[in-house]
Amino acid sequence: MLTPTKGPSSTALSAAARSIMNSPLLESPKAKSGVAMASAMALHFAGYELARGSNMALFTSSSLGFGSSSGGYYPLAIACASPLSMFLLLSYTRQLDRKGPRRALRSTTLLCISALTISGIAMATMQHNELLGKIKILSLPISQIIVWASFVFQNSYAHLLYAQQWSFLGSIFTPTEAGKYYSYVAGLSSIVSMIAGTSVSRLVEWIGLGGLLGLAAASLTATLLLADWAYSTAEKHGFDPSREIQKQKKSKTQSKLQDEKQSQSTSQSTDASTEEKSNKTLLHQIREGISLFRRVPTLGALFFETLCFQSLSTILSTCF
Repeated sequence: MLTPTKGPSSTALSAAARSIMNSPLLESPKAKSGVAMASAMALHFAGYELARGSNMALFTSSSLGFGSSSGGYYPLAIACASPLSMFLLLSYTRQLDRKGPRRALRSTTLLCISALTISGIAMATMQHNELLGKIKILSLPISQIIVWASFVFQNSYAHLLYAQQWSFLGSIFTPTEAGKYYSYVAGLSSIVSMIAGTSVSRLVEWIGLGGLLGLAAASLTATLLLADWAYSTAEKHGFDPSREIQKQKKSKTQSKLQDEKQSQSTSQSTDASTEEKSNKTLLHQIREGISLFRRVPTLGALFFETLCFQSLSTILSTCF
């Protein structure tokens, strides 16, 4: 009986794999957590490329999308992506203060998975039964409404997730380590997203446009698992980013209790005092948002980068 012999290429690859897995760099829990989050980010961008290709084809489709009139709806869709992206980031900051970074990333990723899954199922159903897509709501076919909503969401959710992933990497690595590893993280994300973007034309022949959205949701599911494992590793070995946030939150609650005691002793039950309290709560929310960006400068930079990028994209789409 003949047994397959290992050639020099296979032995070299196995030796390289063993050297990588047994390298002292990957023995560090911080390095493992960083690699997991970098892989989660790469898969997130891969799913984004799949969703972008599918939504762009659906948007210009004559059967389900806007067809020849898509040029008139495209600037409006891009313009709506900026406020939606800002709304998603603001909702994330609230979840970050209430639930912590791990649960905030988990819930926002689940939101994106659910939206892509629903869009994929709806598109696949209407492709098989075109009569469902022709049902009109507000003088527009339901297929166009779903395609438009999916297109706007796809242009908004990428910033929501990668801002949190970069924030995790920035919190566990020192500035020296960040200078070493950030280029590899960005390179990995670029290569994986490029591969996903070039494979869209082949994948669509096998699974269709709705299947591409489902595949993007599956990619985000892997992102969720890897990111959650990165946070669990950080919690287990004592470099969890949420510890600093909890400490600052405790100090804030103590100072808030002291302020409430002082305000209760001097407050009067009048309409004027009620209006002053409501104004204070609004100012307090604004101050909390500013303090959050001060605590996590990377998140603040990504937030303003998102606003600038979406504004520039809207201007270019409207003018040209």
